[in-house]
Amino acid sequence: MKHLLNQRHLKLLYNAYLKSQLEYGASLFCCANSTTIKPIIILQKKAVRILTGSGYRDHSHPLFVAEKLLTFEKIIFLNQARFMYDYTKNLLPPFFANRWRFVNELHNYNVRTARDIHLERINKPYLISHPLFHFPTVWNSIPSNIRLSNSRKIFTNKLTTYLLDLPQDFIL
Repeated sequence: MKHLLNQRHLKLLYNAYLKSQLEYGASLFCCANSTTIKPIIILQKKAVRILTGSGYRDHSHPLFVAEKLLTFEKIIFLNQARFMYDYTKNLLPPFFANRWRFVNELHNYNVRTARDIHLERINKPYLISHPLFHFPTVWNSIPSNIRLSNSRKIFTNKLTTYLLDLPQDFIL
């Protein structure tokens, strides 16, 4: 298709076929190891190079920035952050109610991290990537001005802009 369509239509194909598949279930990729995720990252980079008409050896980070597209790692982070936003606004099913506690619920001290989610101690290293322990870490790493957004759409837009400005080697 790269020889038949212009860049605008290629981007529509990218968003329809690849981006939608990357975002589906991306929150749970925090449990996956790097060898599982690497082929997906390579496929996404190939697609972005085709989208921009770049050579197969061109560095992909400037292409992602130019097209304002998130890498797969950042898509995973964004989806986990959206989940936690919904949790903090009580938009999730009742099953998730009171799954995590905020720091201000633990004591009555006025601290800077009062609206952070309390991180439980983990004794087993393999549990670090489990969603119950990883999602609060994701939420706490987001700047507070983004976390305090009034709607999910505003939150998503601000976080996407924030993630686009981060360096390429961003991995949480």
